[in-house]
Amino acid sequence: MADASRIPRSIIEFHHFFGTAYSYATTGNPTAAARLQLLPADTIFMLSILTAWTPLMAKYADKSNGRTQAVIEQLNALIEKFVNYDRTTGLLNRIANSPTATFADLDVFNIKDSYLRPKTRSVSHTNISDAITATLTPLGGGQVAVKCRSVATGKATICEGADVVQYCYVIGTAPTAPGLPGQIKEVSSKASFTLIVDPSNAGKVIYIYFRWYNTKHPNLAGPWSVVTTSYIL
Repeated sequence: MADASRIPRSIIEFHHFFGTAYSYATTGNPTAAARLQLLPADTIFMLSILTAWTPLMAKYADKSNGRTQAVIEQLNALIEKFVNYDRTTGLLNRIANSPTATFADLDVFNIKDSYLRPKTRSVSHTNISDAITATLTPLGGGQVAVKCRSVATGKATICEGADVVQYCYVIGTAPTAPGLPGQIKEVSSKASFTLIVDPSNAGKVIYIYFRWYNTKHPNLAGPWSVVTTSYIL
């Protein structure tokens, strides 16, 4: 679950938090994003927020002429969009749980340093045997609603031994197996989530494989599902 205390909700505080976080994540060699094993989709999403945020913030800074109610509402909508992305993908949790995370990383992303302390909770070392069955519902605008269920229990919740759903997909051409070059691989901390792709793909078919996955112990990952398809609207 996303920690509400990590992401500031006020416009000014979010402005400083997000600008610092994006700059920190995308600079250096290797970048912090690469070192923390963030997904390409994470930095692409963050850039989309920054691109929309920057001109709106310039208007917000002009109290006399630019700070309209519409601008304020759009900025707050971008904050909520980032909050929802963190809630869906577990972005900040993945940073917190990264074996390469440093105190500097946690400070930038507003994560309490207790995540770096040794955990005493026992961890299973048995491979995840449960499989996934998934349903896809196109929503329009490049959005597809995804619901993953445990084959063993029928429940739409992350199965025992996993902390995320891992999925890989390709658009337009049917794949022969999961994990092949050219497929996009991402994770969700929720069994039910919304996948967002470029709306220009409308009319094409998306092909997706799913499996239960443990980000701390990837070697314990469950079996890939059969390919699931949906049209993009």
